[in-house]
Amino acid sequence: MYYKNPEEFVVLYLDESLLNDLLEKYGEPAFTYQDKIRRMAQIPTKLFDFCIDSLYQEIEALIAEYMRKFERSLVKEPEQPSLCCEASTENNKQKKKKKKKKRAKKFNDITPDQLALEMAHDKLIENFPSLDKNLLLELLKCQKNNYEKTIDILLLLCGHCRNRKNSIDIIKKPPLTKDLLNKIENDFLAYKDEMVTKKPSGQEYRKQVDTYLKNQKSLYKEASKYKQEGLVKVAQFYSNLANKQALYYKRVIAQVVSIFLKVNSKGLPTNLLNLHYLRLNEAKKLVDEFLDNHINYLRKNSDKTKHELNIITGRGKHSPGGIPVLRPAIWNYLKKRALKIRLINQGSIRVHITANSKLTNELSQIS
Repeated sequence: MYYKNPEEFVVLYLDESLLNDLLEKYGEPAFTYQDKIRRMAQIPTKLFDFCIDSLYQEIEALIAEYMRKFERSLVKEPEQPSLCCEASTENNKQKKKKKKKKRAKKFNDITPDQLALEMAHDKLIENFPSLDKNLLLELLKCQKNNYEKTIDILLLLCGHCRNRKNSIDIIKKPPLTKDLLNKIENDFLAYKDEMVTKKPSGQEYRKQVDTYLKNQKSLYKEASKYKQEGLVKVAQFYSNLANKQALYYKRVIAQVVSIFLKVNSKGLPTNLLNLHYLRLNEAKKLVDEFLDNHINYLRKNSDKTKHELNIITGRGKHSPGGIPVLRPAIWNYLKKRALKIRLINQGSIRVHITANSKLTNELSQIS
């Protein structure tokens, strides 16, 4: 086979010892492999499943870490002089954390008008540092938050008090252009509220899930752009709109899981969970709820200390290319929860739990 750039490819040699190791860790225990040919046919699929699942986990972790750093950078405090006393340093850190939380919270429900007022006030303080901050704010409000009119009055009455480092043109330039303010207002109206659908089905909810995810990525991109342009408060505004979309996304996921759970559990025993037609993020949430309910039951009833549960993942016949997605992902997820599991068949996993099995909120964060 010919590749345009062979340097982008690697050759993986599967010798007997590697095959045995892979089969031991990722092979399907319910099956016996008769010869090398059958082993070789199974290994690429297992490697593919494992790599895809690992890739998604790594991407999600990287995005989450990036957004945490990005949001922290938006509320970054000015550097404080170091203190000799360790106790004072610790108190200083706690104060910084409280200030950051307070500042981030302030932006949670800020409107475009409030944002414009705050940015205009900040620029007035920068350009007239010797004047009282409250006086500047009152003057700005008297001019109906019109920055240009406020500046004209201040230059006329208190021109000698202005910041000489900035030119008159820079001082007169408003912190937000009309076009940008209009964009902020339109985006605020478009993204601030949850979508409302009359009698939504599972598929309708899924459309909302996709929309919220798309909106979230788009808004974080806007936030990053404005941060690079030095408009930190505008960046914070868009970051919080994105966080709202993330919150709505989680709520709708819960609705999807609830609907499919009702459909899939009809006529089934209570120890059986059917994950057919669920996406991976929906399935993981449902598995957590399913396991937690049964673990809590065991903890509250001393007459029974262990239980066997069955989880139907499906064989992956309807997945793209016929390659299973749920089964290997849920298998690895259950392993990370340190549960005893075994494969019943190609589309079903048996899980052994006890009263000592950990609930989801007792686990370290897992992907």
